Amino acid sequence: MTEKSFEVSLEEVAVRDVEGLMQARIEYGESWKKRGGCGAYFTIVRPLDRLDILCARPASNGVPFDIFQHCLDSPNGDEGVLNALRDLRRYLLLVEVELVQRGHDLPLQRHNRK
Repeated sequence: MTEKSFEVSLEEVAVRDVEGLMQARIEYGESWKKRGGCGAYFTIVRPLDRLDILCARPASNGVPFDIFQHCLDSPNGDEGVLNALRDLRRYLLLVEVELVQRGHDLPLQRHNRK
């Protein structure tokens, strides 16, 4: 297996997220925010709770909370840790999109600002 560059991998993940979100919107509509900001928060927390439970058990290498190994143990991503990660990332993206739609000007945040 050849390693992909960071840029290529990032674009691949982002494109799949957009495709997944568009499909979910067709299937579920705006259900993630049906109960307002508090409901959206608890929608985000659910995948975090799943990650906590799934990663607490040891991965195939015997190490608990090894998120990389847990994902590699279930490469199809249709269940388990990778699916929870995708759900979390996509819900976070939905929150930011909602803010943009409400007129929030979201400047690019620089990390490690003092």
